[in-house]
Amino acid sequence: MAALLDITDESFEREVLQASGTTVVDFWAPWCGPCVALTPHLERLAETLPAQARIVKLDVDSQPETARRLHVRGLPVLVAFRGGQEIARLREVKNPRQIQRWLGELAGASEQVRPSARL
Repeated sequence: MAALLDITDESFEREVLQASGTTVVDFWAPWCGPCVALTPHLERLAETLPAQARIVKLDVDSQPETARRLHVRGLPVLVAFRGGQEIARLREVKNPRQIQRWLGELAGASEQVRPSARL
């Protein structure tokens, strides 16, 4: 499994808003049990995404500004960006299949995201 890129408040614009394709940001915290439990599943899903799509992580405890600016409340939360804009948000993530369905819905809106992982 490949580790997901950890981004910071400072790198958010470059790594997410200026990125080509679709970037899904996993807003998480070390104390959030569901967040930690989802990490290996996100890593597996990330391996199945095409080059134009990726998943990155942002620790809201050590990097609170981006989460505050985007009104992220409650964890875990996944937020998808394309073309510098938020295009979708998945709150109250409960299991990997929910993420896979959500990514599939994003794929319906764009050919750029087409997950195929079996979870």
